[in-house]
Amino acid sequence: MAKSEKISADNETKGFRKDKETKWIKRQMFNQQNEFGWVLSKQPSSIHQLIEDETIVPLHWQTARAYEQKQEASSKRLNMIT
Repeated sequence: MAKSEKISADNETKGFRKDKETKWIKRQMFNQQNEFGWVLSKQPSSIHQLIEDETIVPLHWQTARAYEQKQEASSKRLNMIT
């Protein structure tokens, strides 16, 4: 699973990186809902990875929200089928 990506030495010294969806995040903006805010998100690729720490990745807060909404919609569809 990808961590945040270093783009350049200049951006790195200013605290900027890109998340796995290529949205800019800033180190000092952890847990803030603003242009460069980000959160930690668990992104397992399989059920067997649910407890592994390496599946925790930094994501722009809007990206994390979109993932959560997608998972909720998927869960609702599964509940309707069963």
